[in-house]
Parts: sequence; C-alpha cells; structure tokens
Amino acid sequence: ARNRGLSLARGKYIIFLDSDDSFNERMLELMYNKAVETNSDIVICSSVTIIDNEIDSYNRSIDKRLLPQKDVFNRKDFNWILNFSQGQAWDKLYRRDFIVKNNIKFLNLKNTNDVYFTFLSLVLADKITTVDKKLVKYYFENSNSLSKNRKKYPLCPLIAFYELKKNIENRGLYKEIEQSYINALLRIILYQTNSLEGNQ
Repeated sequence: ARNRGLSLARGKYIIFLDSDDSFNERMLELMYNKAVETNSDIVICSSVTIIDNEIDSYNRSIDKRLLPQKDVFNRKDFNWILNFSQGQAWDKLYRRDFIVKNNIKFLNLKNTNDVYFTFLSLVLADKITTVDKKLVKYYFENSNSLSKNRKKYPLCPLIAFYELKKNIENRGLYKEIEQSYINALLRIILYQTNSLEGNQ
C-alpha cells in the first residue's frame, strides 16, 4: 500500500502515517516548514510512546545524545546514522524526488517492512534535519498493529537488514556506516528475541 501510494503521489513531500497512532494537528505544517527552510531530504520529529495507556519517557524517534552539533546533517557528520532514530517511517517527512531518484521502496514483509526504507533513506540523504517537538503519539504493541505477528514471521527483521546491507554495498557505502549497521542489527535481534520470548 505504501509503495502504491508513493507511485501515485505528486506533491513535493511525502509522509507515511499509521492509522493506529495519533498526530499533532500542526505536524505537517511544522515539518513542511522545516523542510523548506533547510531544503532537507528528510525531516524527523520527536514522538511520545504510549504503553498500556501510560506515557513512556523514551523518545524512539530522536536520540539527541547521538546527534551531531548541527541543524542539518548526513551520514558523513557522525557514526550513528542508523542508531539516532529507529526504523519507523511515521515520524519522517521525505522529499519525494529524493525517494524517487534513489529508487527507495518498502519491502513486502509481514512486519518490520519500514526498516529497509527508513534506514536506506537515512544513509542516502544529503540533508537530514529534525523538529524538536513531540508531534506523534505512538501506541506500542497496539493489538491491530503488524508488529503483533512477529511470532508468525520471525525472520522479517533479518530479511530487512540483509536487503539493506546488500543495497548499501552495491552503492559502495557499506564501509562508511558498518559500525552503525552492526549496532542497529544487534539491537533489532535483541528486540525480536525478547518479543518472541514474550518479554516485550
């Protein structure tokens, strides 16, 4: 559905919002303005995670501790391009011609299908910036979410990372981001293991 939407989109920017989350009414305005102001390929906003109707303090969208000390950045500015933000698409606004030019698409997976798209776009972007406002409420482990089928399709995260590595290698960029890739891979393996064991 996301790839179909991308093929039909005609605007300058594109965003992929999930139906089981909620969004600040000014989200698109603020992110669009930042994109225009900085001419960025990707704009990322902060988020709030809701677990069992309680607000969790963890910001899964932006880890400020890992960000370079500049407003607009890319993979060359720091070693954490795949670690400062998790691999979800719903907190990111993309310049559409950047996505089309680099032929970035979502994998057809039963879960974790935005990791490949999100991480590949972060690696390839020349300009990434952030909006330091919590504009999304992410409902963790929503009963209607695709993430609930992890036990039925446990290899999806590994497939996503395999395809990501292959694409980055084909572009000659893997050595640049190798440590960040390994960190992200280990993180998702740990998360998936805990999920399968019922600890998440």
